[in-house]
Amino acid sequence: MNGPRIGSLCTGAGGLDQAAAAVTGGTLAWVSEIAPGPVKVLAHHYPDVPNLGDLTAIDWTAAEPVDVLTAGYPCPPFSQAGKRLGVDDERHLWPWIIEGIRVLRPRLVLLENVRGHLTLGLTAVLADLDRAGYDTRWTVLTASAVGACHERARLFIAATPRGAWVVPAGDPCALLDEAGWAAPNHALFGDPDLIGAPPASGATSGGVMWATEPPRATDTPTHLLLTPTAQLAINGGSQHPDKRKAGGHGPTLADQVEYLLPTVTAADAGSSGGSTPSDVTLTDAVVRTECGTIDNPRHLLPTPTAVPYGNNQSDSPGASVRPSLWALTPELRPGRWGRYAAAVARHEATFGTPAPSPTEPGKNGPRLNRALPAWMMCLPQIVATPGLTRNQVIEVAGNGCVPAQAEAAFRTLLLGASVVAA
Repeated sequence: MNGPRIGSLCTGAGGLDQAAAAVTGGTLAWVSEIAPGPVKVLAHHYPDVPNLGDLTAIDWTAAEPVDVLTAGYPCPPFSQAGKRLGVDDERHLWPWIIEGIRVLRPRLVLLENVRGHLTLGLTAVLADLDRAGYDTRWTVLTASAVGACHERARLFIAATPRGAWVVPAGDPCALLDEAGWAAPNHALFGDPDLIGAPPASGATSGGVMWATEPPRATDTPTHLLLTPTAQLAINGGSQHPDKRKAGGHGPTLADQVEYLLPTVTAADAGSSGGSTPSDVTLTDAVVRTECGTIDNPRHLLPTPTAVPYGNNQSDSPGASVRPSLWALTPELRPGRWGRYAAAVARHEATFGTPAPSPTEPGKNGPRLNRALPAWMMCLPQIVATPGLTRNQVIEVAGNGCVPAQAEAAFRTLLLGASVVAA
């Protein structure tokens, strides 16, 4: 195996590991995943990489040593979308992860979680890493900051054995004692004044914490698509307040695409462009997106095909091959994506992949296209995995990590660090 060896916990579809490989030049030595959907993805795309299975049952003394350890550990204990049970949540896996770090002693630890982790649980993670002899840096970065068409704010953490970084300048914002991270002047007043949350971007070293400058975000479109979540696999994807069941948490991408244009159907060529309750057409969607109305449309958008760019781009009468959907002029894009057209176009240009249709045919009319969340998360390996159910495709993407987002965050965090890096 060439380059640094990467061990991956809570692997999912492998997006975090793609970022780790890009940053370090490393290759996967092993993964740890038990969810059925991701297990299928990993087995198909990494058939020669062993899966250690349940990380709570791993014997770390017998595990293959690695140079880099990654973990996108479960977010429900800390997410604003959940009950925020923290350490009382059965999905709280950090104690087993820090135990693996203590035994394996990797040269680099790369972690990812939700932004809500800042206000619940992160102080304990930083304390554990510090007591294990690791210096740590962290920051929050959005997917839209690197060109994605949705926000997806995520917390990224990089940790290295003590001394790999030059400590930040300026006064510390907290000091570590037996009770946890406390304000620097707490000793003057007796009882520790424990901090409620670390800064959004910061660093720790030797029991000292500093606030640091967050990475600068690029300009983003005003309207972004909602981030795909695993909740999309529940009840057809809708968790809107007027549709929600137990566990719902507000509108999701599935609700949002109700206002995007569905795949063109033959009904759009009818005399009025109207629809029945079970057949939403292009004309209805255009009205809903406030892009204007179409009376008796004669020219329809080409049907999306597996080949995004056709050889024949002619739109002349009698052309043997209709132009590809993606060969249409930019002026027609707003008629399909409405207010999100700029975000979608930028995503396509940034990552070089054309967007799929926002909807696909369903039993009760158009529904969220299973391929859309994976495209938004830049994880094509999901839809390229045979044997996944529709719900698994959506769920795996919703739990995924945008590789370019993680890579950008880690490259920023590792600037000036004397660790393995490509």
